[in-house]
Amino acid sequence: MRGASLPARVVLRRLLDTLPRPARGGPGGAAECRHDRQLRLTAERGRPFRTDSLTGVDDRVALRHAVVRALARTRVPGRAAGALLLDVDGFTSVNDSHGQHGGDELLRQVAARLLALCRSGEVVARLGGDEFIVLAGSARLSDCVELSERIVAALRAPYDLGGSSVVVSASVGVVYADDEQDHDAFLQQADVAMRVAKAAGGDRVVVFDAATHTVLLDRQALGRDLRTALGQGQLSLVYQPIIDLRTGATCGAEALMRWTHPTRGAVCPTVFVPMAESAGLIGRLGAWVLEQACLQLAAWDALDTGGQGLHMAINVSRRQLDGELADTLRRITSRTGIAPGRLLLEITETAFVEGDVDLAQQLEDLRAVGCRIAVDDFGTGYSALNELRRIPVQVLKIDKSFVDGIASSREELAVTTAIVRLAQSLHKTTVAEGVETGAQLAHLLGLGCELAQGFLFSRPLDPDAFTAYRSATPVYQPLASAGFRGLTDWSVAGLS
Repeated sequence: MRGASLPARVVLRRLLDTLPRPARGGPGGAAECRHDRQLRLTAERGRPFRTDSLTGVDDRVALRHAVVRALARTRVPGRAAGALLLDVDGFTSVNDSHGQHGGDELLRQVAARLLALCRSGEVVARLGGDEFIVLAGSARLSDCVELSERIVAALRAPYDLGGSSVVVSASVGVVYADDEQDHDAFLQQADVAMRVAKAAGGDRVVVFDAATHTVLLDRQALGRDLRTALGQGQLSLVYQPIIDLRTGATCGAEALMRWTHPTRGAVCPTVFVPMAESAGLIGRLGAWVLEQACLQLAAWDALDTGGQGLHMAINVSRRQLDGELADTLRRITSRTGIAPGRLLLEITETAFVEGDVDLAQQLEDLRAVGCRIAVDDFGTGYSALNELRRIPVQVLKIDKSFVDGIASSREELAVTTAIVRLAQSLHKTTVAEGVETGAQLAHLLGLGCELAQGFLFSRPLDPDAFTAYRSATPVYQPLASAGFRGLTDWSVAGLS
């Protein structure tokens, strides 16, 4: 309706007269569609009719009018303005794997969910790309945060894109003003809070305050340091032993990356790995991890008198799969002399969404190299069970959150039991993560879980300490006392 010669309100009313009336309940009734509701609310507010052509929510111009009015109302004592700026985490991957049509459909469904969650008086607008704004109607910050958390939870649920199930999340920045301020500054604060949420790994809510901008600047500086960390020798690998519960022997290790910053000290992987992904560095860092892990296997082989070598579990980002990972693996295993079958590539469950043809083909390419595939953090995502039959996965790693409560919670025990039984029925191996107590170990043994790792056995160790651990603990003693002995290759565990 841009450029209409009639007043905007008249044009809107004429347009609304052509729309079907709600079957029941009047305005806002159950039969009123979301788009009609947005049109009706726009007309009632008397502001220019500008909607985003893709999603049907307000566009930037309409949003600006709404924000200016909301900020003007803060002149009244007790009135405040709140805004939620959200960015869809993982949208680029959806666009890459499902094309622009799939990305557009995802944005339409996100917009529909936002409209469904918002009440009368709250404005939903699209800023562009995969960013949306919700202008809250509440005068309380706690209500803005509560709405944000409901939005984050709602956007986690799977989306149906032409028969394929896709899972994304959202990073939300909240800004709250109880006095009048500039429109641009108001939205910029929301953007800063959103970027802090995204830099922290996404799928969360951050409220803007005086410290938020400082946090963002600090993370940006850390991101710049990460680009030079590899060349300056600041990155290293540690290795956590993996125990074969049927023999008590150390049959493998999980390689874990560590960053020792020259001035900050140890930087947590949950901080720098998302940074590497968002900065496009994960392919380079991932290739370095693969090569270092294979070189370490070769070094241990030179010392190993036990006859059969260890296997190495390595975490792989979903974004690494979009690159030349199979070729990188061929090159590294050939150069280091490590058989690809000794590598177990761990991919988090959230990457395994129903109908993702690209992912299935990428995993087949890795299988063609000879590597094995594990679903990490199994049970915490939305992967469809039929995907376990379709994709070439050999191992399910039981998430630590389930292992934590296995000895004290019937619910956690039931979930863990179901995972082990499912793996057994599909001829896949289970690995329990985060085993810390003898009671947890006893339950896992009773269920028939094959492999385990955790502080009960050992913390992650540097290469020399790992070598010493193997020499001092050829068989985990509580299992040895129960009659377990000898070293068993993972192929016996159904990994071949």
